[in-house]
Amino acid sequence: MTPDDPATEPRPTNPAAPARAPDAVREGDYLVVRKVGAKLPAGCILCNLPEAKRVRVTVRKFNLPLRGPILLFSPILLVMSSVAPMAKFEAGLCSAHVAERNRLRRPRLKFVAIALAMFLLGVVVASLGPAAEIIGGMLVLVSLVLLPIALLVALLSVRPLLKAHYSDGRYLWVDGVSPQYLQQLAEIGGES
Repeated sequence: MTPDDPATEPRPTNPAAPARAPDAVREGDYLVVRKVGAKLPAGCILCNLPEAKRVRVTVRKFNLPLRGPILLFSPILLVMSSVAPMAKFEAGLCSAHVAERNRLRRPRLKFVAIALAMFLLGVVVASLGPAAEIIGGMLVLVSLVLLPIALLVALLSVRPLLKAHYSDGRYLWVDGVSPQYLQQLAEIGGES
């Protein structure tokens, strides 16, 4: 047997996962997508409009039930998000969902910019003289309190359009896909 022989190909650990399936199938309300290089059928995956732009989609299985406390430990968060199971695939999004995706991906950095400006203003005011040191020091202190809060708000405001729920070795189960879009995919059990 050779490594390219289908009999020696590794099988998914979940018996419900397709053994030799197309890039994407459905299982109930979930899209089951190959983790790397899948190309989904035409149409918007969120509303099933036929006029959809092809985009590269990344979905991570990274759920934080206690987002606030965990975000305080950002190095741990970065490591957890980098090792989380994910799928990268090509799919369609209509113009409305492309705009929503761009809006959701952009963190709310206005408050961070205000806190940084307040910090810099405090440093400049404090250097003006002994009478201004108190005002400058207060501005720096307030900005140091506001900056972590602003960063937390910015991080919490970013959310994905699609959510991953389960992963095995080769596939990711994704929620949030339009039921009409899912109907054009084969069911894992073999029904269409």
